Amino acid sequence: MRAFTIVPIFFLLGSSLLLILTVINGSGTSNILGRFWWSQTDTSGLTGVPFSSTRWTFYRICENVNNQIPAAFPYSPLDNFGEDSGIPQEFIDHRDTYYYSSRIGWAFSLIALFFTVVATVFTPLNFCFRFGGIVAIVATVIALIFDITGATAWNRAGFPTALGAAAFAILWTSVFTLAVSLVSLIISIGRSKGPGGAAAGPAAYYPKDANENSSFQRGTYSPHPDGEPVSDTSKFRFFRVKRAKPEDA
Repeated sequence: MRAFTIVPIFFLLGSSLLLILTVINGSGTSNILGRFWWSQTDTSGLTGVPFSSTRWTFYRICENVNNQIPAAFPYSPLDNFGEDSGIPQEFIDHRDTYYYSSRIGWAFSLIALFFTVVATVFTPLNFCFRFGGIVAIVATVIALIFDITGATAWNRAGFPTALGAAAFAILWTSVFTLAVSLVSLIISIGRSKGPGGAAAGPAAYYPKDANENSSFQRGTYSPHPDGEPVSDTSKFRFFRVKRAKPEDA
């Protein structure tokens, strides 16, 4: 298997692993999964919030006592805490933007994982699936936009907020590995095919005067009357040996 085919497979496998970590972000509270979150806000100044610091993930708000873990948990303080909790007005006026953007971000991450796995399976057959990389980029941009916008709104209202560096590092790394695999796969396909789709390879070179310098020259064919046997001399007269010139001796 060529090196340019192994490279995209290697990076696609890495992208699949990173996207799996992204999709399961927040699904558990273990020492490993608990380190990945999108946004953390100091909510000690809000009314009715049972914890002083809140972290948003794809599945829950950290320290949430609710045992249900729905996928695509919305980043929507209005729905999470209520209008009377003292949240910034930004989250009340643009509730739909935060609610649907956060849920769409998880969906795009899941779609990116699907196409990345499909591309990993079909890459040895030189099928180029660009959808995985495109969808992963879209998912990353969406996640980054709504988290940065939300963090800005919290900070403006006096609630210190930070983005989850580990979660975003994994997501951006998956985008990088998908981009590398896409470029290497395109190079692999280009190297395996020449102009017009033919297999690439060194073109054979035949000198223009090769026939003139050849030791054998094509002779003339003289037909024989019907019924007359062809002698051995006539058979070999079709080719005649070119005699060397005195100056070539």
